[in-house]
Amino acid sequence: SSGYGANLGRLLDGFLSSTGPIASSTDSANKSIADLQKRADELNVRLTATEKHYRAQFTALDQLVGQLSTTSNFLTQQLASLSKLSSQ
Repeated sequence: SSGYGANLGRLLDGFLSSTGPIASSTDSANKSIADLQKRADELNVRLTATEKHYRAQFTALDQLVGQLSTTSNFLTQQLASLSKLSSQ
């Protein structure tokens, strides 16, 4: 019959083998980490695209506001000129 040392050795070999519970848990954790990293990378790509879209929209709206401001100033000047002409 085997002694406690031999039995403990076989038990530890089973736990530490490439198909043992420790290796299985490690593999599972590594797969979860890889999946989370992949999902984080995909999210970063989507966030970058969304940021680019919003920046383009902001730039276009900022230019439009500038044009409208220029138009407003022009119309203000024209109306001031008209009121000067009508008061004469």
